[in-house]
Amino acid sequence: MAVKVNAVVRIAKQALAESKCVVVGLQDTGEATAAQDDEGCSNAEGIVCHYVENWSFLSKALQDDFLARTKQLSLPINPLDELVHELGGVRNVAEMTGRGVQQVCSKAGVWKLQQRAKDPGSADAINIQERKRFMHGTKK
Repeated sequence: MAVKVNAVVRIAKQALAESKCVVVGLQDTGEATAAQDDEGCSNAEGIVCHYVENWSFLSKALQDDFLARTKQLSLPINPLDELVHELGGVRNVAEMTGRGVQQVCSKAGVWKLQQRAKDPGSADAINIQERKRFMHGTKK
């Protein structure tokens, strides 16, 4: 999905400029990967690290070296969070998912993990609010 973000952003911005509504469907929100790290992380990094830690046949020393090098790479952030960011951020984009956390980019360009809901049971309430804002046009 990460390789498609730029194309989706371009198409969505064009549709919004034409006063159309945009709905993007995803098969995976990447929440499980992001929730593994307090500061969030790249989905790609999370997948690679999970594979190396659980399925690779590398020695422990090689595994540790590989993981350290992987963390130094600038891998793409969670595609959903990047889409939200590129299309105006959480204040402008309605997100109707079951995610409890999301990664938000600060003005300084630092991605941080933040809770979407105050408690796990309020995710449905957030989605209802997001849907209403989308339907009323206050969020795109």
